[in-house]
Amino acid sequence: MAMKLRVVRPAMSRGLALVVAGVFALAGFAQQPKVLTVAPPGSKPAGQFATVQDAVTAAPETGAEIRIQPGEYREVVHIDKANIRLRGMGVDASKVVIVFANGAANTCGTSCSATVFETGDNFVATDLTIANNWSKTGKPRTQALALSISGDRAVLRNVRLLGNQDTLLATSKGCRTGGSGADGAPPTECKIAHQFYDHCYIEGEVDFIFGNAKAVFENCEIRSVVHPAGGFLTANGRSKVDEDSGYVFNHCKLTAEP
Repeated sequence: MAMKLRVVRPAMSRGLALVVAGVFALAGFAQQPKVLTVAPPGSKPAGQFATVQDAVTAAPETGAEIRIQPGEYREVVHIDKANIRLRGMGVDASKVVIVFANGAANTCGTSCSATVFETGDNFVATDLTIANNWSKTGKPRTQALALSISGDRAVLRNVRLLGNQDTLLATSKGCRTGGSGADGAPPTECKIAHQFYDHCYIEGEVDFIFGNAKAVFENCEIRSVVHPAGGFLTANGRSKVDEDSGYVFNHCKLTAEP
């Protein structure tokens, strides 16, 4: 069943405004951060960069606001710097799209399949779409992440996350059992990430919100797409029973294709 969705930017609540202001205060932004612009080639106005990754790479280590003009950006983006803000320009998040088609089957596995990898702290994203369209390639079904995020104090507002199996990995850094895996990795320090999703749209089919972040989803739409066997919405990834992590869905709407 074909579906089109337009997400209109909601008014920012006072509580959310305080959260975003707090993120930037923690980031040490006494003034507005450096602004970089991204736009497709030939666009008017022109952007400083044609890809989101080029803008992230050029951002100073202290962070930046990256303003992205409407268009489709077919790329994989790695954000390991702190204090990066991705801002889609316009009121329609569906018009600013970062998309790629990697899957667990053609990479090192699920954790390597994301369109956007975000590990830096104090990350903010607003008014844009992050998608993995592996399912549109006609290749065998597999896990395929839209967003892998483990940064602390992250805020996503009016962001659309589109995928099928394993759309959003909302997780933390270093929370591995270590030493018991096939790679024999040593134990690492577990740092629980705090994440806030406001008026977001998250679409998938099986375990499509998973990981072990401490995350709040506020006024979001969680959309299940068709899967032959059906599928769970979430799959918590705690590494131990007393770990201080989990997901809260507050005033969210659960919807599904027929």
